[in-house]
Amino acid sequence: MSEPTETSRLRAGLVAALEEATTLLRAYGVEGWAAWLEDDRRRIAEGDHDGLDHLLSAFGGMGSLNDVELHWWRDDPSDGDLDDDAHDNRLNELRTRIYTDAVALRSLIGGPGAAQ
Repeated sequence: MSEPTETSRLRAGLVAALEEATTLLRAYGVEGWAAWLEDDRRRIAEGDHDGLDHLLSAFGGMGSLNDVELHWWRDDPSDGDLDDDAHDNRLNELRTRIYTDAVALRSLIGGPGAAQ
């Protein structure tokens, strides 16, 4: 049985956003969060719904993914290859998309955290 279209679309969009966020975080050496998102990306892509719950636990509270600002992670501020403002803005966009898509997907498939 194939996955419903909306579920497939959300899962694919979420996986793509997680891949991009992981790449961006690694460019700044934010390895802990990059590894977290990469693991959740893999789990979600494989249909492991617990990966959604783990991913959503990254948001909110002190020290959460919401608190990451890439410009703080720069070892060498004179490195002209990284555009801190543009990358911080993109990370903010990706965080919003990741959270929104994860909540919507969790709601569609049911389980913990799903809208009742």
